[in-house]
Amino acid sequence: MGGHYYIVKFSPPHGTPFGERWGALLRLEKLALDTLQSKSVISGQTELVKSPERTYLQSKRFDYDAHGDRQHIVAIAAVRDEFIGDSRGNWVETAQALHAQNLITTQELKDIASIFAFGHYIGNTDMHSGNLSFFVDDVITPKIRLAPVYDMLPMMWKPDPHHGLSDSPVRKQYMPDGFEQEKAQARQWAVEFWEQAPLLDIGVELQAAAYESARRLKTNFAHL
Repeated sequence: MGGHYYIVKFSPPHGTPFGERWGALLRLEKLALDTLQSKSVISGQTELVKSPERTYLQSKRFDYDAHGDRQHIVAIAAVRDEFIGDSRGNWVETAQALHAQNLITTQELKDIASIFAFGHYIGNTDMHSGNLSFFVDDVITPKIRLAPVYDMLPMMWKPDPHHGLSDSPVRKQYMPDGFEQEKAQARQWAVEFWEQAPLLDIGVELQAAAYESARRLKTNFAHL
């Protein structure tokens, strides 16, 4: 692998319901990150590999520099605990509080709002406080900067051991007030994502749901 470090996700075996679904989700995760990269949002670099048994998504680790030295990265939950002292709040609310303390730039705040909106528009129901992180450049006088996006995919389709598989289209969800330009931009990115998704090997049910998700976003969930 050329001296690089990777994190590898893999599906259950092919030919099983959960194996096929997780394979589809790994393809959609790559598509989501590639979509963000195409919009100049720094995101994880991934490669999809399919063996006779499983589907793999290998992600190049961004917590190592070009020399192989480990970089200090902390999740947004730890940043919030340290500088805000309140464990509640979504990514955007936390970013607003960090920006008010001049700990992140205005552009980083806007980027986080766009990323958060994009996640909602593609049905990422798992944007918890461990799934967004920052580089810490100085631990004595902390200086933080936004790390690449990772774990961005339609987790609304995650297999449920108790309820099985869902193929529902994306639904309108809660969004923080403000950031109208970022939301509109992210909605267009998500339309592109959903229009590309049916071209992947994700199964006819998810392909149909992707087409419907694109339609819903184009109308901004009108009549729903």
